[in-house]
Amino acid sequence: MAPEKLVFIDESGLWVGMSRPLARATKGKKVYELWKSYRGQKMTIIGAIKLSGVVATQTL
Repeated sequence: MAPEKLVFIDESGLWVGMSRPLARATKGKKVYELWKSYRGQKMTIIGAIKLSGVVATQTL
């Protein structure tokens, strides 16, 4: 099959309110997470990719 005819579909998911896994603090101090790790709406992103570039994307 010719590479120009191939289409790859990729899916990725995320939470809108994701917090950062790392934080900074002054030397000798601890960082406390005050919020839940996953809050907000969950989103799924689906994309179709060809050799020439991105064909289509959709967010669910």
